[in-house]
Amino acid sequence: MLPVTQQLKGWRCLASLCQYYCHHRLVISSLAKSELENSTDQGNSFGRLAAGRQENRLEKDNNGSSRKSPKHNTGFPELAHSNSSGKLPKHNRSFLEPAHSDSSRSLSGLSKEDILEKWHQFRNDKYQETQARWGSDQQDDAEEDYNYFVSRSAFRSGDKGGKDSSQKTVESLKKDAIDISSKKETLHKPVKKKGNFGSLSPLYEEPEGDDGDLKEERYQSAKLERKHRPNFYGFKMKKLCNERKLGEAIKVLEEEMPAAGSKPNNYCFQVLINACGRTGYTKKAFQLYNQMKKRGLKVEPVAYTGLFLACAHSPWPTTDGLQRATHLRSYLLEKNFQFNQIICHAMIKAFGWCGDMGTAFQVVDEMIQDGIMVTTETMSFLLQACITNKEAGFWHAVKVWRKMRELKLQPNIHSYNLLMRIIKDCGAGDPKFIIDLLKEDDQHSLKKTDPSRKHNLIPETSNLKVKSLESEKNLRNIQEGCVVHHLENNNSAENVNKNLSKGVFPDILGKRLAAGYAVALGALDHPSDRLALLGGPSNILMQMKRDKVIPNLKTFTQMLESLPPDTQTEQVLLESMKNLKLQPDTQFFNMLIKKRNFRQDIKAAQEVITQMQHYHLLPDIITYGCLALGCHNLHCASQLLKDMDANYFQPNIEIMTILVKNSLVKQDYAFTVAMLKKMQEKAISPDDFLLSRLEQARIRAQNILLDEDENSTLIQEKKKRAAKIFLSAYKIWLKDSEVQLPEHPWTQYR
Repeated sequence: MLPVTQQLKGWRCLASLCQYYCHHRLVISSLAKSELENSTDQGNSFGRLAAGRQENRLEKDNNGSSRKSPKHNTGFPELAHSNSSGKLPKHNRSFLEPAHSDSSRSLSGLSKEDILEKWHQFRNDKYQETQARWGSDQQDDAEEDYNYFVSRSAFRSGDKGGKDSSQKTVESLKKDAIDISSKKETLHKPVKKKGNFGSLSPLYEEPEGDDGDLKEERYQSAKLERKHRPNFYGFKMKKLCNERKLGEAIKVLEEEMPAAGSKPNNYCFQVLINACGRTGYTKKAFQLYNQMKKRGLKVEPVAYTGLFLACAHSPWPTTDGLQRATHLRSYLLEKNFQFNQIICHAMIKAFGWCGDMGTAFQVVDEMIQDGIMVTTETMSFLLQACITNKEAGFWHAVKVWRKMRELKLQPNIHSYNLLMRIIKDCGAGDPKFIIDLLKEDDQHSLKKTDPSRKHNLIPETSNLKVKSLESEKNLRNIQEGCVVHHLENNNSAENVNKNLSKGVFPDILGKRLAAGYAVALGALDHPSDRLALLGGPSNILMQMKRDKVIPNLKTFTQMLESLPPDTQTEQVLLESMKNLKLQPDTQFFNMLIKKRNFRQDIKAAQEVITQMQHYHLLPDIITYGCLALGCHNLHCASQLLKDMDANYFQPNIEIMTILVKNSLVKQDYAFTVAMLKKMQEKAISPDDFLLSRLEQARIRAQNILLDEDENSTLIQEKKKRAAKIFLSAYKIWLKDSEVQLPEHPWTQYR
């Protein structure tokens, strides 16, 4: 197909020829004009265009009588009339007269089909002439347009050799097109390759990659060779730490960055120090801290926060964690480092969890002196520190709570949950300290102190004579009776309110301390005693309502373990949860099963499974572990294991340890041997705790065999036979079992 420009030029030449021909015939006679109009090809757009143009020109010539001389187009004369009468000029009359006479004779003997046939023949001849004139080269449209614009630009620039230059460019482009086509042909020609397997080898040469592939290869190679910025590796390590892949993150710093020639900055070290702090990897955290100082990098406060958190989460808090935290704090004090609130909270947590409560309280005193804001979160960290003191943590917690009220800080749900845990796990110490606290004057305790005076939060002891009751058992019975009485009544909260308003019970949790009618205290050894001292569950829930704190499931779960050992109080607690529109979860019922099994109420513990079905809850592996606490014979243990198999649960080392421990307490060696065989069937490896228990039982069994009594009874003989069976079975089991030794806590990071 010819290019667009050549087609346009050809059609222009053909149009000019046809225009002259049609004009000549129309001037000869009107009859020829009508016959030509009727015989013109209706489907040919060129014929209609030529006829329409000719009509328009004739009308213009007839109407334009003012024109004096005709105008001629380039190459073909155009006829024009000299006057309005329609007579031709003299110099045109002689030219048209013979044609008029010949054409009139020829048209009279022609039909419409002959005229149409001749017209098509004339059109085809002219088209072939124009095609031969413009050449038979087949060029691309884009190439032809480019040549056209090159020639036009050369013509406009006014160069004398414009035509020659355009022709040269066209010829050069033609040569390039020929060279490209020849290269394509030679590229796909079959090539015979020399080799042993010539017929199996490819017949065509593989074409080389294009420019896009080469650019992509160069980009990938440059991407691998160039160095990333240190923050790139810092973000990579942070992502790995969030995925709990601390070992891989450490490898990035120690292996990948040196191989790439990139130097880590303080951000890279801070990311790893904080990650080590969350996992308790104190050794690595302080190694990274020392590397920062050697490199001369600035240690930001966030790095010190991570170091103190590493001490708090250390696997050996009382030795490794406490030593490192003490050394770091003394170093910062020597450097006159300005502590902020976040670092102070981390220090309180570190010293509190490591067992140094005195330093934890001292940090809070320093915060007040330095003008650092003490918030409810600060007091929550102090309550966490109180949990570590199992002997007198409850007394410290009460002192912290009263200080929080003195500073007019509003407790939150986290504060109340920590208080419930302290009631459950920590003792009260010497009761005289609590009496000393209750007998303090409210005005003195709430009186504002001078800013220059040091706010000592460390409790101080004082010698105060306290009246005691006749027996501690009577006091405990009174306290337990009070708790049961308040829980049994539906309007227990209102009753407690009235009693508190009358000053019957002490109000320790309120905004103002009220001793009530309490004159003495017994030993607060049990959680139910400590809960009764705070007014029982009803008073605690009412105080939470005053502080606009909504209890959650964790609050009731912690409170459940501090209730008196009574099924009725537990049911009342469930009703109070229902009133607050809280639905107990599986963890709550697991604690309920555990509590009932500890007080040897096996039947009530098994009824909890029915209550779980009422709430549409399913037991988990911890539920079966709590149920195992109530299995004291072989029949119950076998039934429990069958139920686990039916529910597709595999017993773990914790459940088997509980069952073996129950058998050893009862000295039921047949029960013990059966559980050891079950462990061997299930391929459960014993741990060090179970082995220590079994070794104690082995020593006890050997003592039974060595005891030779002449007056031995039948029961003693049975015990000796059972002890022999246990010793032989334990020896065989110990040889076949693989002992599961405890792994070092930092092995996974190395």
